[in-house]
Amino acid sequence: MRAETYICTVLAILFIIGSSSGQIAEFEKRGRGPAGSMEPAVVLGTSGEPQGLLPSIETVQYQTEGGWSSWTIIKGTKVTTSPAIVSAQSEAVDVFMGGGENELWQVRHYKVWSAWKKLFGQPPYNVEPQGIPFRKYELAVAYTGPDLSEGCYHIFTWGPTNHCLYKKCSVCEGSATCNQDEDWIKIEGEIGSRPSATVNSGEIYLFALNSSGWLIWNKADPESTSSVNGLIWTGWAPLQGPFKSSPTTVSDENATQIFVLNEEGEVVHLQWFPATGDISNETIKYKMKSTPSAALHETGIHLFGVEGRDLIHTWHDGISWKEWDNLGGDLTGQPAAVSDRLDRIRVFARGPGERLWEIDYVPENWTVCSNS
Repeated sequence: MRAETYICTVLAILFIIGSSSGQIAEFEKRGRGPAGSMEPAVVLGTSGEPQGLLPSIETVQYQTEGGWSSWTIIKGTKVTTSPAIVSAQSEAVDVFMGGGENELWQVRHYKVWSAWKKLFGQPPYNVEPQGIPFRKYELAVAYTGPDLSEGCYHIFTWGPTNHCLYKKCSVCEGSATCNQDEDWIKIEGEIGSRPSATVNSGEIYLFALNSSGWLIWNKADPESTSSVNGLIWTGWAPLQGPFKSSPTTVSDENATQIFVLNEEGEVVHLQWFPATGDISNETIKYKMKSTPSAALHETGIHLFGVEGRDLIHTWHDGISWKEWDNLGGDLTGQPAAVSDRLDRIRVFARGPGERLWEIDYVPENWTVCSNS
């Protein structure tokens, strides 16, 4: 009985210490006051567990409507690159990004936010004898597997030698677990942009631009490996071009939707059927500076970009593209969008102070907690 009392006392002390040192997750909701000022509203509650990197959540109202939530700022570690996101199971989203001192970080939302997790230190192959500076983590992520007990995260980055570098990570307690003792694997053939990854009919497809601005692609069967963690790639092949931004891709079981900016800065939409090689091409008459991002939803294809520092959005209902709408925000990086396999679209981007920002599309009559 005395032992139990002692343990409870120690835990209580640790809770108090953690709270005073900022290690307890705090959930604070704010609303925009008169003349655009930020005024505190209501405190929603605090976590009861000391988690050194458990994010604190700040909700900022930007008068969104039509099913869109307020903007949420997810604090905990600074974000140094645009995020890459994937939904590994229904209602879950995994966010990967460069963070901290240019390390590779992951944070996960499933019901609640996980603690931030550092997967790797600075980018691989970052020491060049000629003094060439390394790149930050220019990431793409794909997920394969039936569920979180057997699946794998496939992480790709644009290496400083202009090769796509690859790392396969397993799943442990709902997050990525990567072998840090093994080198990243270099995929043969040079690329000239941040890669994009998607899964179509069980195979992993990679897309990037080459040094001439042409869209190129590569693929591998995740079940076929030539060595530990090494996938067998078919080799880079040209698709169309030239373009001037890195591509973004999203797939269903039949087609892959590819979005990229042409040399005039307009959005080009390619619909590609890998099984037959058929491809269609249309130009969406809208110029933007950021690489677009897309998500597939039951309502159609949803497309996002940044204008100034605001998130902009349009969608295709199977017949035509709708008018662009402005979802606000205060963004400093390109967006990344995903559907969480339930009925929600989640969009993430880097914001002021190197914070991670998020906004959700929630259909009517679907209830979500305000701090989710």
